[in-house]
Amino acid sequence: MELLSLLLAQSLTTPRPGAIARINRIEAPIVRIRPNQGQNRAAAVGVDLSPGDTVLTRDRGRTEILFRNGVGVRIGGNAQLVLRPQNRLDFRSGEMITWVMPGQKVPLTITTPLATAAVRGTTVYVEHLPMNRIRFFAWEGQVSITPADGSPALTLTTGEEVVLTPGAPIPPVRRMTLPEWQKHRQTARFLRSFQQPLPTQPLIDRLAPGELP
Repeated sequence: MELLSLLLAQSLTTPRPGAIARINRIEAPIVRIRPNQGQNRAAAVGVDLSPGDTVLTRDRGRTEILFRNGVGVRIGGNAQLVLRPQNRLDFRSGEMITWVMPGQKVPLTITTPLATAAVRGTTVYVEHLPMNRIRFFAWEGQVSITPADGSPALTLTTGEEVVLTPGAPIPPVRRMTLPEWQKHRQTARFLRSFQQPLPTQPLIDRLAPGELP
């Protein structure tokens, strides 16, 4: 039993060859991992993730993924997230918040069926809504949204959002009012659904809609 525990501990602390990220936190089951060309298995804190791996959550399952380059991701709500090479995330369902550790400017691309978000040093929320709609919301910084239908790219700054609908014209970016923003920072379900605050939470709390860090 002691030998088995030692081998398990070593497997969780020794990076897997080619690994780019690791399961850092599981707030609520059910969370599973589908390795590239493999079968689903239960996730565990410390498990390494490589390009091609898929992380899935069910029901109230929530998990946090930390990349070796400083990118952080939290997903939940029947989510499906595929890790791709070169800092690309293929986000297929559920809700997700991503950030980059303060002081770093790591480029990140989030792909969805309706648009691709280009992120650099920004905290961004993405949510798959009913009727196949997708919501992008900038918690801090700037994010460029390029619609898949060829429409011109949009830029979101702190406190701004856009909701895309399949087959519909791209709507204008909406900026929250200051009272709406102040309330949203305190009540946004996914922002505060983890016990540990985001590393960028102090920055978010200092900004107003439209402000840049």
